[in-house]
Amino acid sequence: MIKISKRFLVISLILIILVSTSGCGINKDSEQTNAEKEQKLLTDAEVKDIIHKAEKTAVDVFNLALYEGISVQEKPPFEEVKLRLLEHYSEDIVNNYSDFYESNCEGWGNLAALFPFYDRKRLDMSEVTFQVIERKKDKIVVHIIEDSDFTKSELGVPFESIYTLEYINGKWLITEQELL
Repeated sequence: MIKISKRFLVISLILIILVSTSGCGINKDSEQTNAEKEQKLLTDAEVKDIIHKAEKTAVDVFNLALYEGISVQEKPPFEEVKLRLLEHYSEDIVNNYSDFYESNCEGWGNLAALFPFYDRKRLDMSEVTFQVIERKKDKIVVHIIEDSDFTKSELGVPFESIYTLEYINGKWLITEQELL
């Protein structure tokens, strides 16, 4: 029969208690998943970056259609460029862009008036009013007014829009854009 000392039993019991209450030295914060980390409240700068990247992608895609209208270069089918837009916009918005793309952006010679924030610096101009209307971990609504002389000359009025961004399947997408 094995003889175990009382001292060994007490030390073992203390170690078991320490390990079970401290989690074996595991930092509970390190258990946080990437999805949980990403679902923090976004700063204004992060929201502006999301809008900028979406509009830059849209301008890049729609420029393909514009160039086809003025040159002999043929644009790729919408289904090919659709995936690029889906990285930033909801499927509903992207599907609405299909006709615009297929018409070679008919009626628009300057996409900068339609997507003024393709240039990130424009979101920080003094002529831009950026107001967060709603800020949650999975939804952000912002109201933006761009009142530069350029925009007023292109549109006849300041650019004014409400963007709704939602956190869907691990990424932020623009799910609605209402031009005012």
